[in-house]
Amino acid sequence: MVKVNKDDLMMALDAVSSGASCGIETLAYVCTKTGKVWVTGFDDDSLEDEGLPTDLSDNAQYIMAPEKSELDLGKELALAFVEQNLPDELNRVYALFRRKGAYGNYKQLLSYFNLLEQWHAFEENQTELALQSWCQTQGLSFS
Repeated sequence: MVKVNKDDLMMALDAVSSGASCGIETLAYVCTKTGKVWVTGFDDDSLEDEGLPTDLSDNAQYIMAPEKSELDLGKELALAFVEQNLPDELNRVYALFRRKGAYGNYKQLLSYFNLLEQWHAFEENQTELALQSWCQTQGLSFS
């Protein structure tokens, strides 16, 4: 089973997810033969890897890496954290996610309750678990 570097895949997930939220088409691919992760679509051409393979569209050799929304690592994860740690604030958080600036307001709320560090640890742990599951589904090893 081909190993994929955990840090590379987490970086790719962040790049793809933040690119999508900023309107930049950032894509990430995992080579099924080597486990190498490739990220494309940086707004700044100087950041793009010059050694980028020309055959990334070869579905037999490359798998497109997911973004956070595909792994339920967005609003669903935030709500799960609140349900576990601030159940009395759940309706308030639902309301936050119906308005613009939800994540900023969400983090401000967590900061008020002194739970921001705990949220970041929870988010990182859940992200690792989701990526590990995704890798298994794709026939890859997550290390």
